[in-house]
Amino acid sequence: MPCNRLTSKESKIKPHLKHLTKKAILVLHIVTYLLIAFMATRTKKKTQETLDLSKEHYFYGVGRRKTSTTRAKYYPINEPLKIFVNKKALETYFPEIFRKHIESIISSVNLKTGIIYLFINGGGLSAQAQAARLAIAKALLKKDEAYRPLLRSLDYLTTDIRIVEPKKAGLRKARKREQWSKR
Repeated sequence: MPCNRLTSKESKIKPHLKHLTKKAILVLHIVTYLLIAFMATRTKKKTQETLDLSKEHYFYGVGRRKTSTTRAKYYPINEPLKIFVNKKALETYFPEIFRKHIESIISSVNLKTGIIYLFINGGGLSAQAQAARLAIAKALLKKDEAYRPLLRSLDYLTTDIRIVEPKKAGLRKARKREQWSKR
């Protein structure tokens, strides 16, 4: 049995370390310190979290389609164009068939630099992609009003207001009802 156990005063301070010797506690503290130092010096990849864009100016736009809402932030910085959707890359979030909606507006205005963050809520993938296209168009319009004739001619500034009709009381759906029997 080791003779250098914690005194009664120290055991009151650290009751969960009662069974450890002073050397073991010292080693535990050293390992904890080295682990904290290692985590602090570890380099991270340059991602959305490490980019400090909060101080820079950005252009903001909101797009809606059915039950989907998208907020777009366009940072006009001198880097190749990157698009993030809910903290994921565009390629991982949208399948190719829906990605065409967003890539069409990017190619039509010939946007090559900057970062676009899209924050999407609700709806399905198709409605989300159309809402994102509208949000990007509105953000680009705030950046430069000269885009308006081009975006208007391509119909990227028009909000599609069609939504699902609400269900009515006494019916199965909005208009579907029980089969009527004559007798």
